Amino acid sequence: SVPPTASIDQYVEDVPTSSGSSVPGVTNETRAPQPQSTADALDTVAESSAYGAPKRGVVPGRTLDVSPTTSVSAALRSTVGALGTATDARLLGLLFVVLATTAGAVALGAQRAQS
Repeated sequence: SVPPTASIDQYVEDVPTSSGSSVPGVTNETRAPQPQSTADALDTVAESSAYGAPKRGVVPGRTLDVSPTTSVSAALRSTVGALGTATDARLLGLLFVVLATTAGAVALGAQRAQS
């Protein structure tokens, strides 16, 4: 015969508390719905840019340049800038390991292509 509920539903863990064992998630608690004024106030706060929500719509006359050359050059600039100010030997060591691994992979690929 098939059990009435799935095995995962049958597993219940007792959590020790100061007032004895408790089973989380197993209650007969019900909650009243929010009044409409509270729901409207929460919507206002959640959608207000004054509280950090993104502004809706597009700013007229403003465009976003997403060309690949711009993002690659910006990434290279920021990488070189970070390395120029890096005083941590671990960062430079990591960069050396990454570059050596990349060079090794390129050399191995070129060798396999010739074979």
